[in-house]
Amino acid sequence: MFFSCKPNGHRYKFEKASEFNFVCPKCSESLEYQDNTSRIVELLKEKATYKSTTKLSTEIKYID
Repeated sequence: MFFSCKPNGHRYKFEKASEFNFVCPKCSESLEYQDNTSRIVELLKEKATYKSTTKLSTEIKYID
């Protein structure tokens, strides 16, 4: 779980954000919850595609 400062793009884990009372220590703007769910799903799909592609190319090398 991350919290970010929109004006400067800094991101903080929940623990750090709560230490700062959800206020950016750099610019004093409010830190907002950042939902990473869609990015995580995207990365998992890329990882699965990479693994299947790598496995396929390895199998092709052994067939030759």
